[in-house]
Amino acid sequence: MIVADVNLIAYLLLGSPDTELAQQVLERDPTWAAPVLWRSEFRNILAAYMRQRGLELHDAWQAHELAEGLLGPHEYALGGERVLQLVAASPCSAYDCEYVALAEELRVRLVFLGRGRRRLRQAPAAEMESLDCPTSSSSWSSASEPSRRALSLLGCPRPMPPWPARPPTPVLQSSRR
Repeated sequence: MIVADVNLIAYLLLGSPDTELAQQVLERDPTWAAPVLWRSEFRNILAAYMRQRGLELHDAWQAHELAEGLLGPHEYALGGERVLQLVAASPCSAYDCEYVALAEELRVRLVFLGRGRRRLRQAPAAEMESLDCPTSSSSWSSASEPSRRALSLLGCPRPMPPWPARPPTPVLQSSRR
């Protein structure tokens, strides 16, 4: 089991250059958990896709149902004390700290896409994996030994090949033609 950041969930279901990476995480660990907060965050992402990218209501609802199926039995309500302790000790938002607190409570890794959540790296607790794989041999070789070990655990090849010209197919296929 992992605690999955809402961006990881969105990339898995809605499609992006990171869809393939999200699919690899799901293959490696198919049990994803999240704080109940994920629902509101995911709905905001769906709203943005509907307004800015033309995602149809039917497709947004289908993505929402798929996400509920993925996380359904593994969503958790958290007490505020630990979340606020993490907020006080880091530059992270309370939203981000909910994910960190849940990973601590469940004693599992928090997996997030680092481009959207850079501040999480400064959170004072929980074992985390950012899915920022190096894109060149020089990036890999300049990483510290612990970072290289973490990247290996993530399954990042040495070096990471460039993204394909077209994004991989997301789990959700749009019904729009």
